[in-house]
Amino acid sequence: MRTSLQSALLLALFATTVCGRGQTAKLPASADTDLLEATIPQIEAFYQSHRYTVTQVTRWYLARIHRYNGIYRDIETLDEQGALAAAARLDREGPGAHPTPLWGIPMVIKANTSIEGLVTTDGWKGYTIPGHELIAPKDAPIVARLRAAGAVLLGHTNMPDFAASDTNRSSSFGRTGNAYDVRFSPGGSSGGTVTAVTSNEAVLGNGTDTGNSIRMPAATSSVVGVFPTRGLVPIAGIAPLDWLLDNTGPIARNVTDAAIALGVIAGPDPADPRTTEAATKAMPGPYTQYLKKDALKGKRFGVPAFILAGAGIPFQGVCPESPEKFAEDRQNAVVPLEPETRAAIDLISSDYFSHYEPGTFGPLRDTLLLLGDHYMHLADLTSYVQAQEKLGVLYRDPGAWAQMAILNVASSGRFSADRTIHEYTTEIWKVQPCPIP
Repeated sequence: MRTSLQSALLLALFATTVCGRGQTAKLPASADTDLLEATIPQIEAFYQSHRYTVTQVTRWYLARIHRYNGIYRDIETLDEQGALAAAARLDREGPGAHPTPLWGIPMVIKANTSIEGLVTTDGWKGYTIPGHELIAPKDAPIVARLRAAGAVLLGHTNMPDFAASDTNRSSSFGRTGNAYDVRFSPGGSSGGTVTAVTSNEAVLGNGTDTGNSIRMPAATSSVVGVFPTRGLVPIAGIAPLDWLLDNTGPIARNVTDAAIALGVIAGPDPADPRTTEAATKAMPGPYTQYLKKDALKGKRFGVPAFILAGAGIPFQGVCPESPEKFAEDRQNAVVPLEPETRAAIDLISSDYFSHYEPGTFGPLRDTLLLLGDHYMHLADLTSYVQAQEKLGVLYRDPGAWAQMAILNVASSGRFSADRTIHEYTTEIWKVQPCPIP
């Protein structure tokens, strides 16, 4: 009898311990009220009061993803097993006397940012071909810093191919919808992260920005996107679009959360030479010390009249104009290319690529630039710097900006017929210190 009673007590103690660690405990009915729109400080307070475990909070966000990802299509790769393992580890270890800034905070990572062991799709279906996947050999520096700060990584968010679009449709996963109205786009190329944060499928995430890819999608969904000064945050381990302009920063639902995350990922890293002076020239963190509640008191905001009038071409969805007005606006938006632009890039006739299947952008070894109805082939350029000198002419030409979309990840001809995906993986980690053309 005594043995049976002892066994029962031990079993009850074990079950209580497991539940306390968040492995099997059910979420209370108040979870939806507590966690919807929850901020980092609020979640930290829940942990400190033992209202929730990290596993419980992580499961709540995973449930949101399972419920809504089929509608929004914002999470391309869900690492549920890895997220739950990380949450369980944090529950076992506890926050300690001085919790790290993102302890137990579920977040997402854009699909061009390396997470060790996961496929860095960069939005392109070519990197998901079985046996040829672009699998990250290690975490990008910012991902490693987020892990060290206690973040629970839920997975990769969808993005357009090679981050080369201001909408959010990829060949690897499809189209991401706006969290407020799925018929519309969240914008790109960080629209997957923006929709995940807006729809409460994560507390925050990272975006990348070359031309407007954090700022614009953050604006479409009323979230906060930070575009740091280049060199403050390392971009090594992130598939490049243009290393002279590429950047990465946090996307969150409020300024405080964004500032906390920026403080985690900022700082020098030897893999990115542009960050070498970050420790001495940048304003020191934590960046929450610079936040002031009355910072906008007395400020005035202006809204361009054409926005209020509903003019212009929307990202996607129902056009507010008649078909005739739409066609007129599109024609008026055309800006002719400067003569020196065509001379500088040595444009090749699109007939050169006529034997490729439409939409494939040619073999993997080709680095292409779509310019209006023509293709420019950069694979013969011998260096990244040389490629950027060519592209720099385009960036200074408003006609080129109006028409171009970069279609391959390197913009530098780094692929050749005898190179492999594994060799290219190492290129993501080589951020070249290039002079601005």
